[in-house]
Amino acid sequence: MGYIETIQRGIDHVEARLDDEISFREIGRAAGMSPWHFQRMFKALTNETLKGYIRSRRLARACASLVGGRERILDIALAAGYDTQESFSRAFKRHHGLTPGEFRRAGKLRFDHKKACIDAAYLAHLHTGVDLAPLLHTVPARTCVGLKTRFFGAVSEKNNVAQRLPPLWRRFLERLPEVAHRRPGACYGILFQEDSDDAEQLSYFAAVEVDEAADVPEGMTVMRLEAQTYARFRHVGAVDRLDHTVNYIYSNWLLHAGWRHTEAPDIETYGDEYDPASENCVTYYSVPVCKAPSLAEHHTRP
Repeated sequence: MGYIETIQRGIDHVEARLDDEISFREIGRAAGMSPWHFQRMFKALTNETLKGYIRSRRLARACASLVGGRERILDIALAAGYDTQESFSRAFKRHHGLTPGEFRRAGKLRFDHKKACIDAAYLAHLHTGVDLAPLLHTVPARTCVGLKTRFFGAVSEKNNVAQRLPPLWRRFLERLPEVAHRRPGACYGILFQEDSDDAEQLSYFAAVEVDEAADVPEGMTVMRLEAQTYARFRHVGAVDRLDHTVNYIYSNWLLHAGWRHTEAPDIETYGDEYDPASENCVTYYSVPVCKAPSLAEHHTRP
């Protein structure tokens, strides 16, 4: 089953459970992937956060109830997941420009929200400055030392990347000379999901590889990366546009390449070609992959 079909399974699950409490973990399970990777794929394909999509779908259902029935607005608000009629009315007006009462008095559905239309082809023009064919290579196990923070990424409406990551890098680079046994060359940004119960929040590790994890500076952390095959993409341009490359990887390349994400950490590499003052600044973004089962293998499974 391809990624488009996989994401559609998650969307279908949302549609079937709009009247219930839905957890990101539950949606990811229905789609067959981790909650974070489902959200990343969903955001890349639809340009909307999963939380925002669920909210807009519930408000769309509320529109139909307001026009097509005689339910009290309070009951419609509760069915849409709001604690009070007032909070529902505020959200409804912010989303539609009318209060629920005004919408009901208009007497017709003027807003029509449908399921997300997932078509990877339309995203192609959004992504520039990336080598479309990655380098596939296996990296041996390695040990890294650095500073870690938690943050909300692009798939979350609480996105605070700009507030969390640049200060982390400044602190780490200031303290880099303290790291003993470090290997010269690149620094790494390692992204992973540390808490499976909080699918929106991620961990980020600004680090350098070391020959041995001895004399770790106070406040720093050691991380062991196991041997792994990576698809490494070359991103050309400002690092604040790195999401363009990441979106291409998740919304296009992984859809068709015959490889699957292994759920191990993603890795940003900042090496000799990284020059933030240059328009030709190069960053490498690597995703851990394994071969996806073939169509024939899918058909042989019970």
